[in-house]
Amino acid sequence: MRRTASLLVLLPALMSSAVLAQAPAQGQAAGTRPDPAYLDALNTRGLAYQNGKGVEVDVIQAEHLFRQAAQHGHAGAQVNLGVLYENGKSVRQDAVEAARWYRMAAEQGDTVGQYNLALIYRFGRGMARDDAQALYWFRKAAEQGDVDAQAHVGMMFEQGLGVGRDIGAALHWYRLAVAQDDALARTRLAALYLDGDEAPRDLVQAVALLQDAARQGHARAQYLLAKCYESGRGVPKDERAALRLYEQAEAGGDDDAAVRLLRLDLDGVAGPARKQRAQARLAQAERASDLALLGCLGSIYIELGKTAQAEALLGRALALNGRTPTAGRTEEGLLTLQAEGLASQQRFDAAQPLFERALVLASQASGVTPAQLLRRQQNVARNDMNRAQYAKAEAAYQRALLLAEQAPGPGQADLLDVVEEMVFLYVTSEQLPQAQASIARQLALLEQAQPKNDLKLSRAWTQLATIDSLRGDFGHAEDMSKQALAVAELREGPRSDTVAIRLNNLAAVYQLQGRFEEAEALFKKSLELRTARYGKDSIRLAPALNNLGALYNEMGRYQQAQELCMRALALREAALDSEHIDLAFSLHEMGSILAHQGKDAAAKMYLERALKLRERHLGEDHSEVAITAHELGSLYLAQGDAKGAEPLLQRALAIRTRLMLPTHPQLCQTRARLASLYRKTGREAEAAALEALPSA
Repeated sequence: MRRTASLLVLLPALMSSAVLAQAPAQGQAAGTRPDPAYLDALNTRGLAYQNGKGVEVDVIQAEHLFRQAAQHGHAGAQVNLGVLYENGKSVRQDAVEAARWYRMAAEQGDTVGQYNLALIYRFGRGMARDDAQALYWFRKAAEQGDVDAQAHVGMMFEQGLGVGRDIGAALHWYRLAVAQDDALARTRLAALYLDGDEAPRDLVQAVALLQDAARQGHARAQYLLAKCYESGRGVPKDERAALRLYEQAEAGGDDDAAVRLLRLDLDGVAGPARKQRAQARLAQAERASDLALLGCLGSIYIELGKTAQAEALLGRALALNGRTPTAGRTEEGLLTLQAEGLASQQRFDAAQPLFERALVLASQASGVTPAQLLRRQQNVARNDMNRAQYAKAEAAYQRALLLAEQAPGPGQADLLDVVEEMVFLYVTSEQLPQAQASIARQLALLEQAQPKNDLKLSRAWTQLATIDSLRGDFGHAEDMSKQALAVAELREGPRSDTVAIRLNNLAAVYQLQGRFEEAEALFKKSLELRTARYGKDSIRLAPALNNLGALYNEMGRYQQAQELCMRALALREAALDSEHIDLAFSLHEMGSILAHQGKDAAAKMYLERALKLRERHLGEDHSEVAITAHELGSLYLAQGDAKGAEPLLQRALAIRTRLMLPTHPQLCQTRARLASLYRKTGREAEAAALEALPSA
């Protein structure tokens, strides 16, 4: 609790407290309100006795002086008397009486009285908690520039305490407090920027705020900044820097830092002696069946991409789970963590039964809310989508959508998340009418959201660009892709993973337009960023390797193309099962490269396998099926097998005609290839009809 920051002016030693208490100010008539300077003197002398400044500490005398001034309306003395009542110094502890004196000061506009009264209401100290009253008085002080009050108003808007949750208002008040160098506001604002769910994600600004707050000694800022260094989020990865910051955070009272330090110690970052102690601590946790610690460590390893360590820990935790009295709910959480670890390795088939079991356990739990069930349902839907089980994913997302509509999160955040993921599903599965309807709903929800979230908006632009590229509206696709890239660079930093993805998207638009040199520069940059982030042996490099290889294939640089696509295929085959849809990308490209080099037998093997995978997972009418059907049909035609080529090229033409504008390069290529087949088989009229259609 705070007191007024009155200037302490030491009075002459001969002027006793009794004189101050009894004598009216010079020139003051009896029965009138004492002169303000006289009341200031009473309050100042009270502070001197309370703090032992120039006199011996005497809280009874301090209380006597504060009361004299307070009874005559001195706001500072009213606050100081309230503090004595709240803390029980020289008077009985009485929060109600404290609040009465704070209110007197607050109603005079005293910011400390307003702030202290708000704290009593906020935390219910000795009286009923009342968040609405707390917000009212915090805001009164904040509007006068009180920095602590500004930070508290921000928190109340962020958490929806005493008012509807309003992240835009929270950002406003945090920024005002940050302008006055408040460490708490810096930390809260940075956390919102890091999360990027309801406020725009901005890793660059978040790190800058955390660095300032950490230098001010704020323990939570030190913890959050350490997490950034630990994972390389917004800053270069540096586990030694993370270690130092976690140690500072723990010393400052942040309890979450301990388990992060344990992880670093287990991995030997602090040296062998601490590693040995950490291993002993982990063994002790297993003996005590401390599932919370094991699960927390497992989730950290998943977050950091250390999947082998995560699997080992979570496996041991699940083995211990049956011995605990709360096995059901604990099992649900552990299963979810284990499934997330598998999914992070793209082992989606192995993860699926774990996600489904966690959903069943959650639905059977007593008192479960739609919001709690929603997360488990989304996990199932998302994993089905990653398995290319689009019909199952759509059904699961429809159930998630009902849950989100029953219990939408603050600002409809949960509903927006589900709709955004459904957009991705419909775009990926090329259900374009459903995709466009879902994008319209997504944009409407984003328009309603406060504050405006340009990072989420940029994800909608990316999906629109994908649809435009598929159709052949490359100008609009390029505009959308550039805007999305600019937002990612601004909010997440130029070396973030999101930037790598956006570079890849824009490069693909350039490639479709035949702008190969521009595409090459962006594909290379994307590959460089992902290699720096994940290492050269991560499966996360496979798409970037394959895309650059596909570009070189189109440019006729077959040796480079083959090397890149072989690497991509090797990474995928090492991590994925033999029927995974992602293998089709590498198989198709290898077949195409070999076909262009005249290695027909090997090319046919790759292309036929790619076509089967795509038909199985994507259906008969997907554009990816058309790509491989076109390539395989062209191979058959080059071998003189017009009978085998014709149905493949006709299928490719039908799919592309349905999805693409008449001038799309890929559609024109298939028309030309089929027209060539017709001429070779003496069907001049059919060939002429195709050749008369618009060209790129």
